[in-house]
Amino acid sequence: TCMGSFQEAKCHCRPGWTGPSCTIATIPTTFKPQSYVKYALSFEPDRFSTQIQLRFRTREEYGELFRVADQHNREYGILEIKDSRLHFRYNLNSLRTEEKDLWLNAVAVDDGQWHVARVSRYGSAAILELDSGEGRRYNETFNFVGHQWLLVDKQEGVYSGGKAEYTGVRTFEVYADYSKGCLDDIRLEGKHLPLPPAMNGTQWGQATMARNLERNCPSNKPCANVICPEPFECVDLWNDYECTCGEGRIMSPDSKDCMDKDECLDLPCLNGGTCINQEPRLRYRCICPDGFWG
Repeated sequence: TCMGSFQEAKCHCRPGWTGPSCTIATIPTTFKPQSYVKYALSFEPDRFSTQIQLRFRTREEYGELFRVADQHNREYGILEIKDSRLHFRYNLNSLRTEEKDLWLNAVAVDDGQWHVARVSRYGSAAILELDSGEGRRYNETFNFVGHQWLLVDKQEGVYSGGKAEYTGVRTFEVYADYSKGCLDDIRLEGKHLPLPPAMNGTQWGQATMARNLERNCPSNKPCANVICPEPFECVDLWNDYECTCGEGRIMSPDSKDCMDKDECLDLPCLNGGTCINQEPRLRYRCICPDGFWG
């Protein structure tokens, strides 16, 4: 989206894209068990307003996606998954806990699909959005009571994937560990933050600590040790699998066999073309009328 001003035009990139013209695809990161990223920001976060946006993909029911906090973790804003639901939990009072919890109760997010999460906090009010942010994917709380500021420690208070606490000289524990899932395109106040190992820094911040991460978001090869009964085959659904019919075939009415799928029922041929169903491997063929080809 182009954002214009009196001085210049800037591109506000859709999730998963970056660069001056939004032509560079962002690179996701897999978070393994006991993984996290700690950031040092090069800008001062707004005290009254917090804007968080990121992409995530998981089949786990629990895990902390992103947090901003003060030096002692008394004031904080935490975007997390609990019981397969997306939550934003925050406390603005450094003297005692006045925690607010905002969540999307009707939508499970541990389905292995990519999702976009957005948080918009204005003082003690907050909005939580998932993907399109419509209907069940939207929730808000407008309760302007009590403290309105969130003081973020830009050196010690910003984490993704969980917060690491050192338990010894070389040992650490990641609390609310986000594991066996992926994160991508993390933005704080619209500013892109890096995700190691693909990127360790941007103009807005550096990853000062990072553990147990993997570039990209590959599946864990769930079909490697699975043998499906004939005639079904194992299909990788990303960190999960399904025994089903292959391409060009559908399950029989009794669910015990596979049969050819008639793709012509979907009317794939345009401009008056004639569809001829073929064997599963070849799927279908279009015979074009005069004056058309392809």
